[in-house]
Amino acid sequence: MNVVRQWLVFGILCGAVPGNVAAAEPAATPGQLLIFISLSMPQPVLRRLLVEAYHSDATLAMRGLYQGSFAATLQRLQTLYKPVAENARSAVAIAPGWFQRFDITAVPVYMLLLEPLSRCEAPPCAVPGHFRLAGDAGLPTILERLQEQPEAARYATAMLEKLAAAGLHAGR
Repeated sequence: MNVVRQWLVFGILCGAVPGNVAAAEPAATPGQLLIFISLSMPQPVLRRLLVEAYHSDATLAMRGLYQGSFAATLQRLQTLYKPVAENARSAVAIAPGWFQRFDITAVPVYMLLLEPLSRCEAPPCAVPGHFRLAGDAGLPTILERLQEQPEAARYATAMLEKLAAAGLHAGR
């Protein structure tokens, strides 16, 4: 299987286009959870985030390619997914524009969108309404915190129910 076909299997949305990064960044919808990561994070943390993202339909966002290479990025993702499940795949967005737009300087960061995140042709780019939480607290804890916010509660509750169905959350 060639690299392009493997990228499609992984559901990777590429926003890293040389010379015009922001124009190619993916769009996102209200209620979508973006989890900003780096493939240089510790493997156990990444693996947990991949599992949680897979079961909650969250999108993992990366600033760029691992070691500057599509092949290295794909290999790293395959290595992380292998123990999870043969066919488990989360959406992964390579979206440096998102990191700039939301001023993400450390990961992980969890961002629940309340408004559409439209493509941006050139900075400065509009920042849609959202809730942002940072730190390695685990997705269930993050979603429980989001449930406390009236605008976010229905989205967070739906994701927690998905995690509970997968045995990843016991509930309160």
